[in-house]
Amino acid sequence: AILLFLAMQEMTGSMWRSGLVAALFAIHPQHVESVAWVAERKDVLSTCFLLLSLWSYVRYAKRPGALYYSLVVFFLGLSLMSKPMAVTFPFALLLFDWWPLCRIAGMTPEYAETIEKCPAVSWRMILMEKIPLILLAIGSICLTLSFESNLPWIMTLDDYPLWVRVANAVVSYGTYLWKTVWPFSLAVFYPHPGTAIGIWKVAAAALFLGGATFAVIRWRIRFPYLPVGWLFYLGTLVPVIGLVQVSGLGMADRFTYVPLIGIFMIAAWGGAELARRFPLRRYAPAAAVSVLLFLAIAAWVQASYWKDSITLYSRAVEITERNWTMEYNLGTELLNAGKNAEALVHLQEALSVNPGDASAHINAGSALLAENRTEEAIGHFRAALRIRGDDYKTWMKIAGICSRLGKAELAAQGYAEAERRYRSGPRSR
Repeated sequence: AILLFLAMQEMTGSMWRSGLVAALFAIHPQHVESVAWVAERKDVLSTCFLLLSLWSYVRYAKRPGALYYSLVVFFLGLSLMSKPMAVTFPFALLLFDWWPLCRIAGMTPEYAETIEKCPAVSWRMILMEKIPLILLAIGSICLTLSFESNLPWIMTLDDYPLWVRVANAVVSYGTYLWKTVWPFSLAVFYPHPGTAIGIWKVAAAALFLGGATFAVIRWRIRFPYLPVGWLFYLGTLVPVIGLVQVSGLGMADRFTYVPLIGIFMIAAWGGAELARRFPLRRYAPAAAVSVLLFLAIAAWVQASYWKDSITLYSRAVEITERNWTMEYNLGTELLNAGKNAEALVHLQEALSVNPGDASAHINAGSALLAENRTEEAIGHFRAALRIRGDDYKTWMKIAGICSRLGKAELAAQGYAEAERRYRSGPRSR
């Protein structure tokens, strides 16, 4: 947040508006996931380096030279190494070249709120200096795709056709904005709607996005912060908007960690513009503090759901529908906690949505065995084996469960079958 404040102030020369952008970034509930979830430390680290790169770029724009430009490349490289979210950053810099840096010769907006005027640069030079940054981004994309292409959680076009991905992306753009304004229905996992996505949702979201884009471009000269903030939001979300589909994930709050900076810019500069044009200047500080207090309370509530896995998954199940992933996770956590009856409810709910989940069948069978419902448990184990019977690890899991629960005969049969499957498998073992 401090780095964002310093970079924004360096770019615009406006301390209070830059401070508001940084404050919104620091406390918005949608950013809780990136900070509270230890696995997303890469998000925070990547953004830290990204903002250092942005600050270096602003210094370079004002005092062109090899030192600051080298820092831009260096920090962007570190950001991409942390997480490839920053691949669109070179194009975001083109927006900042237009406003608030006003570097592009002959394309200065009506007002430029910079501490000192940046030297005017031709379009050719503007594009040339982005080439090393674009090459870094392309390299990151190629490495990411080559690594992830063979991973089981990367979905094919047969799983999610292109039209489904585009439709979900359009709706997600609008949904993220709604959650920005009303951040009280946030979950750790939002299931992908697939082909069940409502056409009216897609049409309404597309109409809104198209209308907003038309409006900000039309007002680009008078209010340059509108297209810059809006296009920054749209563009920086592209890598994670779902065109490359990961597992059954429809969207994620952590994806907005960087993109919402553009929306916060619009809010800060737009709010100041409204206060200037209407007799509201005296109320502007109180309004800003009220908004920050509202978001701080919402963030405190959201962070409370991250105290343990059962609380987190229970919240996700509560506010989403047909979320078999969270039902399975919650059932598994309850099973590990010895709450077999509660676990069984959620595992069976997961199976009602996705009956082809072998792991859910195994855990449901484990819960039933613990409740001495042996015949029902065996039915789930058989279902798991029909789905994944060639995998010796599945047999091992079932045998281990039976052994822990004192079902010695079933355990022996399972271990024997696991050994047979293992020996008949690939010689590379």
